[in-house]
Amino acid sequence: MNYFEILNCDVNSTTEEIKENYRNLILKFHPDKGHEDQEMFVKINEAWTVLKDEKQRKLYESQLLSNEKSHLNVYKCVCLEDMQKNGDGFSCPCRCGSEFCISEEDTQVNDVNDGNLFISCDTCSLLLEIIPSRC
Repeated sequence: MNYFEILNCDVNSTTEEIKENYRNLILKFHPDKGHEDQEMFVKINEAWTVLKDEKQRKLYESQLLSNEKSHLNVYKCVCLEDMQKNGDGFSCPCRCGSEFCISEEDTQVNDVNDGNLFISCDTCSLLLEIIPSRC
């Protein structure tokens, strides 16, 4: 279980949302409240210590991404500008003969410049990693 899961949030949660969840959980699991799961209390505090600090949180998020990437079936890594522009989106051929497609709106919502983005092939299980700058 990662720190975000411990605090019932995700990587997109704001610090305020994480703080609110932390406060609710710390009250629920506090030993003085008669809760016997002291290990969970310690994990909640540990998670909050990392996620409340911007530098520690960024480092933790990059470690999570690195761990996740090692388990992904990534076909290749491309920059958005290397993908073919078509209509209202971008595409890149997959080795299965199909294509990886992403709309221009999705590239803005998931701001590629903020970090890597993964899209799946419509036909097979491969993923395409879109990175902020040239490979």
